[in-house]
Amino acid sequence: MYRVIVYKNAGDPVGDVLHEPRNYGNKAISGELDMQFNGVSTASFTITMQNSLYRQSEAIANLVRVIDTNTGKVVFDGRVVKIDGAFSGSHTQMLQCEDCLAYLHDSTQVYRKVQNTSIRDFLQMIVDEHNRQVEPHKRFQLGRVTVVNSTDNVYRYTDDAQDTFDTIKDKLVSRLGGFLIWHRDGNGQLVLEYLASVGEHIDTPIKLGKNLKSAKREYDVRDIITRLVPIGSPIEQGQTEQSSDDTAAAQPKTTIETVNNGVRYLDDTALISRFGIIQKAVEWNNVKVPSILMSKGQEYLQKQRVGLLTWSVEVVDISLLDPTYKSFEMGNFYPIHDQFLGLVEDLQVVAKKLDITQPHKMSLTIGTKNRTLSQYQLDYQAAMQYAEQQRQNAQQTANDLKNRIKELLTVTNRIPEQDKEIADLQNRLKELEAQQTQYFDGVIIDVSEFQGDIDWSRVKASGLALAIVRVQYGANRADLKYQQNLSALGNVGANYAVYSYMTASDTASAEREAEALYTRTQQASNGKQPRFYMIDVEETTGNDMRGIVEAYMNKLNSLGVPDNKIVLYIANHLYSSFNLNVGRAGSIMIPAYRSTPPDHGYDLWQYTSSGSVSGINGNVDMSKNYSDRFKNQYLRKE
Repeated sequence: MYRVIVYKNAGDPVGDVLHEPRNYGNKAISGELDMQFNGVSTASFTITMQNSLYRQSEAIANLVRVIDTNTGKVVFDGRVVKIDGAFSGSHTQMLQCEDCLAYLHDSTQVYRKVQNTSIRDFLQMIVDEHNRQVEPHKRFQLGRVTVVNSTDNVYRYTDDAQDTFDTIKDKLVSRLGGFLIWHRDGNGQLVLEYLASVGEHIDTPIKLGKNLKSAKREYDVRDIITRLVPIGSPIEQGQTEQSSDDTAAAQPKTTIETVNNGVRYLDDTALISRFGIIQKAVEWNNVKVPSILMSKGQEYLQKQRVGLLTWSVEVVDISLLDPTYKSFEMGNFYPIHDQFLGLVEDLQVVAKKLDITQPHKMSLTIGTKNRTLSQYQLDYQAAMQYAEQQRQNAQQTANDLKNRIKELLTVTNRIPEQDKEIADLQNRLKELEAQQTQYFDGVIIDVSEFQGDIDWSRVKASGLALAIVRVQYGANRADLKYQQNLSALGNVGANYAVYSYMTASDTASAEREAEALYTRTQQASNGKQPRFYMIDVEETTGNDMRGIVEAYMNKLNSLGVPDNKIVLYIANHLYSSFNLNVGRAGSIMIPAYRSTPPDHGYDLWQYTSSGSVSGINGNVDMSKNYSDRFKNQYLRKE
């Protein structure tokens, strides 16, 4: 049972109840808490006109808390960040919220070169800078810091273009691991902590037939390193060796060639034999001696884990009915029973979704357990054996049905009942034969010359649903890698589309750009047509953006590309000002590099520019949350 309270501002000590779980007061018709471990948690609440707070809320100024009425604990504490109104038979309003950790996005850091400083002092420096810039209720006190490295000192540069949250994630969490958590102390002061480990091991099991409704188990091995390049601290150079515009990023750094027979990398031969060569660099910014750097690289490879195991489960919170059971808490470890593979795995809750109108239901993401190579191979073999058994069973069933159909078709004195039985069996046979996926499954990426030479065989093998390839930057600038990419995609039989970054300033230049996109694609397509042509509209290039894009689409139509084969990629922050005819296009793709979806209706959400895929060196744009329309038009196997 959850009560939701909205406060006008930080000075409001009482607030107003938005949702009361008992049989009186305001009610929300829906409400979900999306609790993230090591990240910003979010919440959303939908209310009707009957709620006294309808159209009374103000984004950013209003604060919100969700209280578990059974325990009295605050389970969500943050602010309202967005308010949406809707009408479909009745007027409703949705309040979207984020927790207090998001306050760290409200400040920026200053440029600093930090060295020979403890992790705690470095984090304190970052927090102090944040506190100098924000209001008192957004300020954090630094609590426990238990994360350490080999020397307990850091060598970092802070960037004045980064906000505080991104600085902490980039300079500490992503490099040293650990968990960034927060809470309020007894006086209501926000306390930020950076811990090496959190959570308790709880004996409440998650098991089908007990408290588990559904589950999905996933392995992610995309972060594996089979060839490691150890990188140490920057090598100090004399003033005469540096140009006036040198930056820290341009300085040479300590490597291991001098102690490794002239080779700058270390190989894990066992992993290479299994997965091939996947080369990545790992930095130890405080190591200046090549021999020490080499030993750290060898230790890293020995301790490396190759697979990230994640469970997504829907559970029933039995603790509401039986107090002897404990509820599922963020950060705690619970035993997961996999009856098919015969496994019991003790994994940590890293995300939790709660429905305030149905408090007994919750969805958990349980994972972050990395597997060694031997563990991965054993699990892989067990999974393959189970899958092969299921395939054999399905094949035997299909063969039995085929034989039965033949028997019925040979009956000369057929009756209507037999006709119906044959039709039913034929339909069932089609279902069995279509058990293999009808859709491309895997990641959706978009690439250009900035990704360099791509090993498309490895990309496809790792799981590729769709590759969107840049063909040109305007009509006069062809992408340097588009011909190579389209040819290779055709050779491996991958699902692909093409796009052009639009620079057209009027209808005439839009038509020229459309024709150039089509011609270049046809010349390099290797016989297989793209699933769609995407127009990348990211900046204001002319006075009539709607008319320019319409002319672009009209020209593609004249070349034989229908509207349902044209996708519009629209900048989130310029969506309204462009006023494009979005109803005409086959789908809409919108970028928003954050934890919450774009602000406008979309068919595909480009959610990050720093994704990682086997076969591509460096970062790559990745998209998710595709609509049914997008799936059926562009991901269905042809």
